[in-house]
Amino acid sequence: MSEHTCPHGGQSMAPELGARPRHSGLVVPYISPHHRTGRPAFGIVDGPPLRRCLADGLCGVCGGRLGGEVIVLARAADLRAGRVIEPGLHPGCFDYTRAACPMVSGAMDTHHKHPDRRRCTDRSCWCHGRGAEDGVAARAGQAAPAWYAVRLPRDNYRTVPHSPTQPGVMLNEHILDHAHAVRAVRPPHLADQPQVLHLLFGLVSLATLTDAAAEWTTRRKTKAARRIPAWLHNRGDLLAIPDLPGTAARFSHLARQIVAASDLDGGITLLGWHFCQRPHDGCPHATGRANTSGG
Repeated sequence: MSEHTCPHGGQSMAPELGARPRHSGLVVPYISPHHRTGRPAFGIVDGPPLRRCLADGLCGVCGGRLGGEVIVLARAADLRAGRVIEPGLHPGCFDYTRAACPMVSGAMDTHHKHPDRRRCTDRSCWCHGRGAEDGVAARAGQAAPAWYAVRLPRDNYRTVPHSPTQPGVMLNEHILDHAHAVRAVRPPHLADQPQVLHLLFGLVSLATLTDAAAEWTTRRKTKAARRIPAWLHNRGDLLAIPDLPGTAARFSHLARQIVAASDLDGGITLLGWHFCQRPHDGCPHATGRANTSGG
């Protein structure tokens, strides 16, 4: 895919964004409302464009029709709730957003401390009617949330466009488990969170003691060994989100998969940890008896 260059900061843009208007060098997202003064309200998601995107399957940044893979940006709170208000994006539009949006990129580490100052000068504008019910005042000065990129096949992209109170994109447990990937937009990722890894690998030790995969065939164990690294890379960040529905089942399922793979000749090494159930050439364990080793 060819790209253009944004004059503000050099962020690359997908061709879909070439026709979008700009303000201070930044692309104005399709869903962004405008003040009565004409200035775009970056970061505000509301109004008819939002509902059009959700109803017609349009990208929230360029306004073009979505197809193939759709990327949905969500916070941990959205994933726990199983719904996010912002519509999905084309992969190229996501790449631009990840680089250009200060909240997503990490350029801003807190919400605006004085949101009232973002109002325009026209007292009749909608921005002067936004209050505590919008949650803006409650978030003022608070730490910016971590963002996750949920990559979905178009067929699994489900929206609720006509809800009077909760329009948005559905991100329930089933959808997350069948996504192409769910990864934090910025570090830390699972590999950088030792507490989560120790919990996972402690469950592996327990599953080994209970022979959780004793009846698995060699073919099934080999398939598990191929799948685990991709799962950890593409969905492992889900394990680090507190109180996320389905997390206990994900831990348990992954632990059984690792136990099965560790029973293969040579075991398996994941994120710097080695798992094996018998001595073998090149084993990092001194005795070959332990089944986990921190790298």
